[in-house]
Amino acid sequence: MPGGPYPPQQGWGQPGWPQPGPPAGRPQPGPGFGLIPVLAAAVLFCLGFLAVSWERHGGDLKFTTIFAAAKHTDAPSDFQPLISWIYVIGFGMFLAVIGTYEATMWSLGRVRSRRSAYWTFGAWANLAWREDGKLRPVRITATILQFAFLCLHGWGLWAFYDGKPSNVGPGAWMILAGSACLVLAALLGPRVRSVGPMPPGGYRG
Repeated sequence: MPGGPYPPQQGWGQPGWPQPGPPAGRPQPGPGFGLIPVLAAAVLFCLGFLAVSWERHGGDLKFTTIFAAAKHTDAPSDFQPLISWIYVIGFGMFLAVIGTYEATMWSLGRVRSRRSAYWTFGAWANLAWREDGKLRPVRITATILQFAFLCLHGWGLWAFYDGKPSNVGPGAWMILAGSACLVLAALLGPRVRSVGPMPPGGYRG
């Protein structure tokens, strides 16, 4: 009341009250250190599948020879030989290719929207992507997937070598080392910087 005993009341946004700050920055990923182990994995996979022997004791049995023989062999009926046959006939190479692709996309910072998460992680996209753009769920999902691929490589090679690690040749060890590099790539991931509010649905790409 004018002329009353109390001073005029101040409201939100008026001098003396805290002012609303700018919108919080959102993370935007770009190429990061994860690309280094991805490149190492690609080299190891190429050497392991194409050039280096799978025999431990001075042999020259390469994966290409094993693959050619498996193509002309019917699927075994026993469980362990069947796992070995499935791995050799193409599943091992599929794991290497899909794992390298996912780690490359993630480390390049291309997972920026629900759509790009779908093209990178497939059915796992709903676990990886959050509408707030936070990248921790993406990193966790990428790491879990790469660790699962490493375990599948290990299972296939365990079956191939009849559960005897002493027989594992250098080529097979390179496959395992390449898969382990992809786990590291998933952990390192992209470089992240903070930008303005994220567009609805995420950044393009």
